[in-house]
Amino acid sequence: MTARELAQKLDGRQYLQEMTLEEKNEAKAAGLVVVYGASDDLIELEGAIYDEVGAWGGATVYLTKNRLFRKPDDLCDEVDCPYIKAAMEACRTIRGTFGGCWSFETEIPCERFSIYEDERVFSQGLVFSVNDL
Repeated sequence: MTARELAQKLDGRQYLQEMTLEEKNEAKAAGLVVVYGASDDLIELEGAIYDEVGAWGGATVYLTKNRLFRKPDDLCDEVDCPYIKAAMEACRTIRGTFGGCWSFETEIPCERFSIYEDERVFSQGLVFSVNDL
């Protein structure tokens, strides 16, 4: 399965029915990551990276080759810790914003799809390969 094939399969799905368990497992096996918005304050990642990010008011997701990067609060006490800053700069990013509809900006090569709530677009989603991180 390619990112394009999966995005085409997901395009037009309804909110809260974004992916089946089988599709999540297929995405994981293919090394694909699916990103979409949930509620008005969550960014979901499914497939090869499985996690969620609290995103009230929007958020930037930082990704390493195999996982979500989270800044450990207890690692550095400095506001501008050089170690955390260097780790974050080495990550690829996805910026999610919610203004009635989730949208995402990224430099990661990806395919896009739309999730609907009734007739209205609720979230623009992304599918990409972990090989592109």
